Amino acid sequence: YERGSDDNNDDRPQNDSEWDAFSNTCLALIAKISDLYPGEMIQYIGSKFFTHSEVLSTVSVEKLANAFQDLTTIVRLVGQIANYFCDFGNFQDNIENTSSLITRILEILNLTLSDSSSALPVAAATTNSSLLSIQSRTATDSKVTLICTMFSTIRMYIYWFQKYQTIATPNSPAPAVTFSSLSSQSQVLSPSSSQSSLTTNHQTFQRLLNNVLEPCVSCILQSSNNNKNSLNLKGASVAASIVLVSIAMTVRPNLVLFPAMAPLLANAHAVARVTTGGKNVRRNLYKVVTLAIVVPQSNSLSLVLNGRSGGGGSGSGSIVAENGNGKVGGVVGDDEWSLRCSQLSEFFSGIIEQFLSFWQQDQGQHGASTFLANPHDVAVRMEIKYTLEALCGAMEAVSEEAMNPKNVVYMVIKPIITKAMSLFEVYIHDSDMLLDLFDFTLALQVSLRRQSVRENGSLVIETLQMFMKLVETKGLLQLAATTPNNINTDKTAPSSSIGERDKQLHLLNKFLEFLIAIVQDVSKSIEGLLIHIFIFCQYSYKFIAHENSSNESLKLNFFNLLFVVLTFHQRYFFGSTVVRAASLHEKEVAGMLEMIANSFSDKNMEVFRHNLVGLDSLNTKCSLYQKEFFQRHMMIPFADMFLDILIAKSHDFMKEEIMATLGKLSTGSILFFKQEYVPHFMS
Repeated sequence: YERGSDDNNDDRPQNDSEWDAFSNTCLALIAKISDLYPGEMIQYIGSKFFTHSEVLSTVSVEKLANAFQDLTTIVRLVGQIANYFCDFGNFQDNIENTSSLITRILEILNLTLSDSSSALPVAAATTNSSLLSIQSRTATDSKVTLICTMFSTIRMYIYWFQKYQTIATPNSPAPAVTFSSLSSQSQVLSPSSSQSSLTTNHQTFQRLLNNVLEPCVSCILQSSNNNKNSLNLKGASVAASIVLVSIAMTVRPNLVLFPAMAPLLANAHAVARVTTGGKNVRRNLYKVVTLAIVVPQSNSLSLVLNGRSGGGGSGSGSIVAENGNGKVGGVVGDDEWSLRCSQLSEFFSGIIEQFLSFWQQDQGQHGASTFLANPHDVAVRMEIKYTLEALCGAMEAVSEEAMNPKNVVYMVIKPIITKAMSLFEVYIHDSDMLLDLFDFTLALQVSLRRQSVRENGSLVIETLQMFMKLVETKGLLQLAATTPNNINTDKTAPSSSIGERDKQLHLLNKFLEFLIAIVQDVSKSIEGLLIHIFIFCQYSYKFIAHENSSNESLKLNFFNLLFVVLTFHQRYFFGSTVVRAASLHEKEVAGMLEMIANSFSDKNMEVFRHNLVGLDSLNTKCSLYQKEFFQRHMMIPFADMFLDILIAKSHDFMKEEIMATLGKLSTGSILFFKQEYVPHFMS
């Protein structure tokens, strides 16, 4: 803490930046040492953490910011060694020590989350009020950084919690437990007497997990209030919501059993509407609630919401927890899934009904049709954005789940899909709204493709065709070609802070992601669009992927699109056998491979690395180097190109990878290589 002995704080930001860079290097080195001596490092780092954590109660205000910064570094280090607590030694013997470490982090987290400065006792302060003000602001910023770091560190221990739960949870599923209504924030859940049969180990685990949930919920609730004296917890609320999602997805407890979750579950809609954490926190909140309702938990209880908690978010009725098998000793049956669908529908009914109320019916010459009334009204626009974000969270929650949870979510959002897709035309010139609409469509394609393809396949294709025209008419490609810097890819940044130019580039990036998701569908309807997608790629290459273009994010997505098209539709382009020539689509295959080959002259090393890995992956999945078409037309140019790169020594840091690719090229057909390439090389 002697770093804070100099009272001259004029160059503090620069020093902090240098310190961050230095500490990152040190942390990476310590992580490597930990691999060699895990037991010793766990003991040493744990001891250092407990020692540093005690300093907060005695350090003077002049050094408080530095105390926060140093503790942040130590906490990051505690996160780095999280995997050793799962894998090193006897897990059960180490539970108590690991729990003590996590409990101490939680104690500091609860302390720093307090709005009152008196929550952090300090020694006598300086009499210089101006300097004190500067030091106070610096300490506040460092305090928020420490809070974010502690949430991130707790998330590193998620797999430890999962393993602990496996050991602590009884093998036999518990009987159904009914809880009283969660109609108010102050209500605490009280399980029935059947809960008393759980083991002491399980109760200890639940207490620890409840202690983890408590600061997460507290941080999100604090970020939703309007107290000007509160900490600016925008970034911290995002980190807290990510921890909640990780717990819901990985540990999978029955969240309704935990008193800490009561205020959030009872007021999910209300909190999501006013949180300062933006769309990231809103989506994460809806992920947590969706997972709690539709995903069964193994050897634990699953949440069933009983009662309506719609748009107002106040909640009513009761919450019922049933075992993850639907009934003791059985499996989740159709009745159980119907119940889950009903409860999720009731949870979202308020915002869905509000969304549908904006539409009016028009009796025209060609029959009845619906249209969005007052689309540019601020309240209507904000409600549409909110609905799209909420449903995106629900879809993303089940992206990696089995079929039944996906079916439940699809049935809930089904009433608004057609109307939501029609909004592309309504907001065709509104980049901000288009971003949300693409997020919704992407979530639909990635998470619920099988559920939606039959009923909404034509809508998706129409949207694709419409946006291809939009890209050309709005000049987005030309805009990308003239933009010197990468687009803003910070998902936590508020939309108001992103200029219209960057929004449009971000929109183009979203469209490439949309295309990548679309072409992973191997149905005949998508095959009919492949030629159009190739033409679009060929036209847009000179704007967003040429070696002189500087937008890395667009480049990576563009080339990823080419690899995905060739991989998922290899039968369409190459035929059903390895040796068959791509006689019907040689022009398209040659065009895409030529664009990939040209990318290896790009000065951007990340693009070079990405495409070299992509080329090897394409060969592995499609036997590219064995294709007759590739050997006749592409092998010699590719081999020459990689040899030139090796001779020029311009990419020595990837020399081994380039040589490995050359080796695979030459062994794709050894006879062809000897007969064709060796004479070519010698000449």
